[in-house]
Amino acid sequence: MHLSYWWPAPGKMVVDAADYSGHRIHAWFTEVDPKSFPLTERGFSSVQQQPYNR
Repeated sequence: MHLSYWWPAPGKMVVDAADYSGHRIHAWFTEVDPKSFPLTERGFSSVQQQPYNR
């Protein structure tokens, strides 16, 4: 198995891989601001469970 990765520019990453059967993967990744995710924007509130016996 072969795996290589590099950063062509700030906030960008490229991964090249090959598995044992010869399939090749070439993937580009872009950095995303974590504050842009909905869970971090709105916050998180847990759901309170109701008791089974009322």
